[in-house]
Amino acid sequence: MNGWQKRYGGFREAFAQALDPRLYGIDHLDRMLLERRAAVFFSDNGAIVAGVRTYPTGTLVLEIVIAAGPRTELIEQLYPQVEAWGRDRGCVLALIESRPGWARAMKRHGYETHQVSIIKEL
Repeated sequence: MNGWQKRYGGFREAFAQALDPRLYGIDHLDRMLLERRAAVFFSDNGAIVAGVRTYPTGTLVLEIVIAAGPRTELIEQLYPQVEAWGRDRGCVLALIESRPGWARAMKRHGYETHQVSIIKEL
């Protein structure tokens, strides 16, 4: 086990709790990282997993997969690093699909609501 895997292990349970188990299990996130389809970024008390999504037009979009830790620390310390990582990989947009509170928290950082997802149990 290397350094990032040990640090990731400290956030794994928080990530698992944030995932909707009907859609994703923690094993999916583990595989994304092990297969290098995503990267994990750490601060003292937080972590963000991000990847690059390629759209049919070829546009590369930085996708924030999941985050855990104090919101202020994530926003102030980690998001700038994650955004720079995405720009270095040719991403022209950043995408966060999460709970509504993130839309409010990220507004002052240049993020705006693009689309809304709604869901219903069948």
